Amino acid sequence: MSRYSLVAEGSTAGLMFLASPVAGYFLGKWLGEWAGLGRVPAYAGAVLGLLAAFRNLLRLVARISR
Repeated sequence: MSRYSLVAEGSTAGLMFLASPVAGYFLGKWLGEWAGLGRVPAYAGAVLGLLAAFRNLLRLVARISR
């Protein structure tokens, strides 16, 4: 991989750690309000978003180390 592609991949990994939990939180918040479940789906969505960000990071590290 070229140096520029590594920088691009690394910057997207950083953005994923911000975007994934925020998107999961708001999607869960909307779902919780729609279903009348309160805030629990919002927190569950944030945790799922964080897990997805870690998964993407591990996939990125595996791809770079090849």
